[in-house]
Amino acid sequence: MDKRGDEILKQKIYQCYHCGNKTLMNLVGVHREDWGNEEFRGYIISQIYICPICQNATYVERYWEEGMIGANYEDDEDEKICYLVISLETNFVPDKIKTAYEAALKVRNTDSALCLIGLRRILEMICNEQGASKGSLV
Repeated sequence: MDKRGDEILKQKIYQCYHCGNKTLMNLVGVHREDWGNEEFRGYIISQIYICPICQNATYVERYWEEGMIGANYEDDEDEKICYLVISLETNFVPDKIKTAYEAALKVRNTDSALCLIGLRRILEMICNEQGASKGSLV
């Protein structure tokens, strides 16, 4: 398999979206699925890290397949945090609304007032995007 896919780090720095700390998390579980044949190959590595501060889990997936687009695709992996969800994966939402929503999600467990202010801002952005005139939301 490829160089990076074989490397399983026992600890890695992530932002914990349960407590808000950016910290060195401990790997407690790994599952790897390889696929392919002579023409095409790839893998998904699922990992569970535990925050040493709040003891909550973060689920991370690392994905690689032959032919991925990138400057050096043989070494590139896509990595995303799957739990807690901190991103909105859709092409139907304008980028500025998507970015604002993801920012609100990142603080939902650490500062609920700031999250609510962000959600109100997003609602105003959606109303403006849809051409709503002044008045109540009703």
